[in-house]
Amino acid sequence: MVQKGDFKVWIIEDNGIGIGQDKKDRIFRKGVGHNICLGLFLTREILDITGLSINETGREGDGARI
Repeated sequence: MVQKGDFKVWIIEDNGIGIGQDKKDRIFRKGVGHNICLGLFLTREILDITGLSINETGREGDGARI
């Protein structure tokens, strides 16, 4: 967890191939991904209800960073 002013930011990273700029918002849509395809969609919905947000900020080729 990182403190940024009045905010606390959780950063979750991997060392995979990353997510292309054109797909960053799409990964949070219902039905996108593997298996039942609800993980990031439900995460964003729950966080929105509580006034929090989630974004993908990694660079393609350097892994995902959420």
